[in-house]
Amino acid sequence: MKTVPLKRRASVIAGQAPLGATVHELGGPDEGNALLFIQGNAEFGAEHPSPRLVAEQPPKVAPRGAVLLSVRAPVGAMNIADRPLGIGRGVAAIVPTPQLDPRFLWWVLHSLREELASRQVGSTYGAVDARAVSTLPIPDIAIQTQRRIGHFLDRECERIGAIEALLADHRTAGIELERRVIDDVFAGVPLTRLGWRASIQTGLTLGGKYADEELVEYPYLRVANVQADAITTVDVATVHVPARIARRTTLRRGDVLMTEGGDIDKLGRGAVWDGTIPDCLHQNHVFAVRCGGRLLPEFLAVWTRSSVARSYFERTASRITNIASTNLTKLVRLPVPDLPVADQRAKLRAFYREHHRITELRDQTMQLATGLAEYRDALITEAVTGKLNVRQLSGHQLDESVRAVAERMQPEILPA
Repeated sequence: MKTVPLKRRASVIAGQAPLGATVHELGGPDEGNALLFIQGNAEFGAEHPSPRLVAEQPPKVAPRGAVLLSVRAPVGAMNIADRPLGIGRGVAAIVPTPQLDPRFLWWVLHSLREELASRQVGSTYGAVDARAVSTLPIPDIAIQTQRRIGHFLDRECERIGAIEALLADHRTAGIELERRVIDDVFAGVPLTRLGWRASIQTGLTLGGKYADEELVEYPYLRVANVQADAITTVDVATVHVPARIARRTTLRRGDVLMTEGGDIDKLGRGAVWDGTIPDCLHQNHVFAVRCGGRLLPEFLAVWTRSSVARSYFERTASRITNIASTNLTKLVRLPVPDLPVADQRAKLRAFYREHHRITELRDQTMQLATGLAEYRDALITEAVTGKLNVRQLSGHQLDESVRAVAERMQPEILPA
């Protein structure tokens, strides 16, 4: 299929930072007649952004209907401007000419995310400039064909999105089922404080100055490595610090890692470190709970997902917008079961008997979600590049293809 550079069919407006004195909080006393302003993808929503700032006469403005493209990590995220918006350096606005259908543009940019990512530069974080965006190759096809493809993908991706929403409901139900199992297993246990059964090690503060000291490179775990109930070592960063700093922030096998901040539903959930990486440190936003002989690490990690533990973290968390946090003092006071080790092992066995079934259901749901996302991406790419004849391909055929992805799921989650 013949292509043309994006700049031949659209205007690309690169965002620019306004003067600091002209930027104010939305709803503040200095708002006046300032224009809503977004700095980057942090303000992106499901479809339209949710600005938190306003700017007086911002140097770059995205008109209503423009596609907003994140040009800083994660490069390629998109929204649509539902009103005129000032845009900062993390965003580019793409305004189609009459030769380019807006919905077709949306789906073409979706299909070009990998291409855009390959054009990133920068060692600290990935970014693309206006030239990288404006030279993206887009199909050179008639506007009527663009509209057909745009309408087709709008319809079919809405159907796929409905199934994805049902999968998300299943994942949420799985979390609630797991919590009910934990609560049933631990019902009626006597409680004590975590600080009376374990010591808590705080982590490494990045950016420290160590004049005239020999620095050694160490791997370290940060918040991104600590998942809800597991630790991932796919992407482990390193840091150069003196040996004395490393000694007091080194993890030991069996440490239960808990994050200091994040989404409220994940705050304080524990995962056991298995010692996969020798001499591994942890960042100060990750606590390392070192259990004594009277508390099993695996037992504590499971307990952090109980209703008692979740209620404690939700009740005592400090909150700023959508981010919640805890601290050492609060963590020391976390209620934990006061049981002999033999009883802890018995309750773990009871939990794992039920947990195996829950894990199987969760893994199946994740596989289905992955398959559905791959199907959607392939559908978009084949449609915008002309490999699918959207005029001849019926909705019924596509419905069957989508249903095939979810054929192993319970009948009630499939659309009628």
